[in-house]
Amino acid sequence: MQPRDGWLSGGRRCWLGAVEGELPPVPSHLAVHNTHNNQLLLAALTQIRPALDASVARYGAGRVAIVLGTSTSGVDEGDRQRRALI
Repeated sequence: MQPRDGWLSGGRRCWLGAVEGELPPVPSHLAVHNTHNNQLLLAALTQIRPALDASVARYGAGRVAIVLGTSTSGVDEGDRQRRALI
């Protein structure tokens, strides 16, 4: 979390989380799904992949799931698009 300016009306500062490093690319066969949010998901998958693989080996792929949720999916991309249109 970092303090950021320019996101709230009236010039107020707010605290936002952001990934500053390089994100993994979305594979070319999934290019239609190439979004920043999906790159974040790939980065998270990389971090938990060993535990995921171990669970699949132990319980089978049909019994293992990853459930994620976000309230800000694509908010940054939407904001850039909105600014481009204005």
